[in-house]
Amino acid sequence: MRSGQKFAGSFCFFTLTGTLSILLAACASAAPTGTPAPSEPPPTATGTSPPTATPSPTLTLTPSSTPTPTNTPTDTPTPTPTAQGGGGLIAFSSIRLGSRFAAPQSDIAVLNPSSGDVTWLTGEHDNAVRSFPAWSPDASQLVYTRDDLLYAIDLATRAENRVPSPFGGAVFDPSWSVNGELLSLYAPVGQYPQIWTSPAGEDAWQAITPGISFQFDPVWAPDGTRYAFSGAPGEIFSEWIDLVFFGFNLGFRITLYDVQPRDIFIVDAATGELTHVTDSPEDDFHPAWSPDGTRMAFVSVLPETDNPEIFVADLATGETTRMTINGAVDFYPSWSPDGGSLAFSSNRDGNFEIYTLDIAGQTAVRRTDSLMDDLQPVWSAAPAALPGEPAAGPDEFAPDRMSMSEVAGWLLRSGWIEDDFGRTVQLDDYSRAWAQINWFSWTYSGERAGDFILRADAAWESASQSANWFNSGCGFVFREQSQENFYVAVFQMDGIVRILRNYNGTLSTVGASTERYPFDTPADGANLMLAAVGNRLMVFIDGLLMVTQVDSSFSSGELSMTIFSGTNAGFGTRCELENVELYLMD
Repeated sequence: MRSGQKFAGSFCFFTLTGTLSILLAACASAAPTGTPAPSEPPPTATGTSPPTATPSPTLTLTPSSTPTPTNTPTDTPTPTPTAQGGGGLIAFSSIRLGSRFAAPQSDIAVLNPSSGDVTWLTGEHDNAVRSFPAWSPDASQLVYTRDDLLYAIDLATRAENRVPSPFGGAVFDPSWSVNGELLSLYAPVGQYPQIWTSPAGEDAWQAITPGISFQFDPVWAPDGTRYAFSGAPGEIFSEWIDLVFFGFNLGFRITLYDVQPRDIFIVDAATGELTHVTDSPEDDFHPAWSPDGTRMAFVSVLPETDNPEIFVADLATGETTRMTINGAVDFYPSWSPDGGSLAFSSNRDGNFEIYTLDIAGQTAVRRTDSLMDDLQPVWSAAPAALPGEPAAGPDEFAPDRMSMSEVAGWLLRSGWIEDDFGRTVQLDDYSRAWAQINWFSWTYSGERAGDFILRADAAWESASQSANWFNSGCGFVFREQSQENFYVAVFQMDGIVRILRNYNGTLSTVGASTERYPFDTPADGANLMLAAVGNRLMVFIDGLLMVTQVDSSFSSGELSMTIFSGTNAGFGTRCELENVELYLMD
């Protein structure tokens, strides 16, 4: 057993990142203070908050050694996906495994509502964010954003190509008309979001003129003569903050948006005539045309609950019908080709999944059942099935119910590793209590490896729920060259996961989850898994990828079980690892 890695305190830092959550959120902001930005609203043109950074502990090394034995009323959905008619296919954006906790990544998938099959069109694990899918008129292609740039994919060949545009990013919400025109939202941080149009396949983009300061969610009418969008008046406020540090000005600009509640508008493409669909104090957004162009589905935030629900407006009479009634977030409606159903995304069962809603009976059916979030469904009129064989998508990942070879096979199919050949070694259970504040210790497993998968069923608790809470936890020391050179994967009791590296006696964080895993406190048990293959290090909790980090400091070394203690009260921290299995791939 090795002991003596000591925490020396912690520090906080703040990161300012330009986000476009305002485009996706279902609320309007209060008027901020500050100086209006120099840019004015264009005269002729026209979710969730980012996770809060968690302070990283600063660690120093003080070696010592001690011997030690070797988880209202509602339109009730069915609990599992079932086949449902409506024809066509539903494309959607699917958040990749672990993206809720690690770097955001998402792919484009297609659901066949007749069979219930889901096909992944993309899935290269290239750290890209693909979202906002939209069908071509003949449904042979999908256009979407990839890292805020426009791309298109051919469904027959799976070829993915950049759509010509002058935009260097900040592009959202494409829509492809029956006349071959593309609409898209261009929304650079600090500027008014504007709707632009271009013939598909051409770099001939022009801003169009709804005359509203803030424009969102552009979508063509089925006949291509009109388009709808959500918009609102508002202002951009920008203020420069001077931050002088040791004589250097590290200043930064804060940009805030004051946007009034949005309404739904229709614009005649030929004349530019602007018509209100909604004109209310509620925030209305995500318009979707019915196939015959006579109705408009949209999302409205109810003032009494501050909750987004889906409504349908009759464009001839103005009559509005509420389609969803529950306490969850329901948004991104899209009509079936026969006009009898709506697809939408909802978190009513925990995380966001794709649902379909029968208009007449108002019965909702859950169509996807993913570990992560499925968003932005869009329903095509054709074809009824994808050309060629369906691409293999990630199947359910449940490491606590899989053999180690099945775990390796899943990682191979999902693109995380290139070879699943190896052998399983059963390791001894680990039970340890440690009562030195801000210290951790580790016990050798007797194995040494470079490429491996290591998992265990874990339970841990702390004698204190206040002092240095984040330090308490369990984990693994791996690829240890010496007491001064090794990696650590630690699962903290506050739900944060870290990958640490001790390099020549200096211990630092090289990767951490951006959100907290929803443990009970104290943690009542979880399946912990570490995969180290080549230079990629991956940490899973209950099958969710919490952290993935590329680091090649150490290629092989000793494997150990470790405990982190955040208090010296009572028993300190207690860590138990059972059913410990190692899959050696060297």
